[in-house]
Amino acid sequence: MTRFGAFYFVSFLNMGVYAPWLPPLLAFRGLTPTQIGWALGLVSLWRALLPPLWGALADRLQQRHHLLAVVCLAAGLALLPLVGDSPPSIILAALATYGVFVAPVLPLTEALTLEALGTERTGYGRVRLWGSLGFIAMSMGIGFVVVRFGLGTIAWALTLPLLACAVLALGLVVPTNPRPHALAPHGKINWKPLLPVLLVATLVQISHGPYYAFFSLTLTKLGASAPVIGIFWALGVAIEIFLMAFAAPLTSRFSGLHLLQFGVTAAAVRWMVLANTDSLVLIGISQMLHAGSYASVHLAAIGMVDDVMPREHRALGQSLLSASAYGVGVGVGCSVAGRLVTPWGYAGIYQTASLTCLLALAMSPWCHRAALRKGASA
Repeated sequence: MTRFGAFYFVSFLNMGVYAPWLPPLLAFRGLTPTQIGWALGLVSLWRALLPPLWGALADRLQQRHHLLAVVCLAAGLALLPLVGDSPPSIILAALATYGVFVAPVLPLTEALTLEALGTERTGYGRVRLWGSLGFIAMSMGIGFVVVRFGLGTIAWALTLPLLACAVLALGLVVPTNPRPHALAPHGKINWKPLLPVLLVATLVQISHGPYYAFFSLTLTKLGASAPVIGIFWALGVAIEIFLMAFAAPLTSRFSGLHLLQFGVTAAAVRWMVLANTDSLVLIGISQMLHAGSYASVHLAAIGMVDDVMPREHRALGQSLLSASAYGVGVGVGCSVAGRLVTPWGYAGIYQTASLTCLLALAMSPWCHRAALRKGASA
C-alpha cells in the first residue's frame, strides 16, 4: 500500500495550499473580494454537484486509476494561468475548470484504496494518515517559501502536486477483488441503508461550517497570534493522524455505527466548548476532539458506504458521500454560518452547530443496517 500512501501525501499537498493560501494569491493577482468569493464558491459547487457523475463514469469504465490520472492532470494544467499575470476573467475561468476536475480526485482515491485493501479494510487509516501528514507539511511549510520567494510561488505549489499525482495514479492498479457484500447484491444499489448514512454525514459536515469559516477569526478575537492560530489548526490534524494510525484495532472492535455515534457526540461537545469559553487552553484541548468529529465520522462513513455498494458501483458510492457531506454539507454550513454570525455572534453559530450534531445523533440508529463489523462484510 506504499503507492497509495504516497498518492495521499502528494494530493494533500495541494489541499494544504488551497485553503490558507489561495485567497491571498487571488488578491495578489488583482481579484476583488467579490470575485474571490465567486471563485471559491464555484469550486465548492462543483464539489457538490459533479462527484456522482464522475463516480458513475469511473464505475462504467472500470479503469478508475486511468480516470484519476486524467482528472489530476487536467486539474493541474487548469491552474497554470495563475502562474502568470493573467487577467481576472482568465483566472476565474481557470478556477472554474480546476473545480470540475479536482472534484472527483478524493472520492476516486477512496474507492481505489478500499478496493485494494479488500478484506483488510481496517488498514485504511494507516494509508489515509499520509494525506493528513501532507496537509500539515505543506500548510505549515509553504509560509516560509512565500516569505523567501513571494506569493507567486503559491500557483506552482498548487499545480505541481496535481501533475505529480497524474503520474502516481497510473501505479494505483487494483486487481479484481471478489469480496462479497452482505447488503448489496451484485449490480444492485441498496439505497435504504445508504441514504441515512449520507444524511448523517452531511449534517455533521454542516456543523463544521462555523469552524471552517470562523475558527481563525474566533481565535483572533480572543487574542491569539498568527503562529498560535496555525498551531491550533495543526493540532486538530495531528490528532486526526493519531486516530488514523490506530484505526485498525478500532474498526475491528467497534461497528461503523458505534464509531459514527462516537464521532457525532465528540463534535457536539466540541462546538459547545467553542460556544461557551474564552479560554485558549480549553479551546486547544477541544481541538483533540477532531479525532472524533472528523476522523471517526469519516472512517465510519466511508466504511458503511463501501459495505452497501456492490463492487461495480463503489466509486459512485464514495462520490455520493463526497458530494453530499463535503460538498453540500460544508457549503451549507459555511453559508448559513455567514448569515447568522452577525445577529447571533460566534457563540450562537457554534451552539447551532452543536444542536445540528444532536440531530444527527438522533438519526444515527437508521444507519444500523450499514453498520457492519469487519467479520460480517468479509
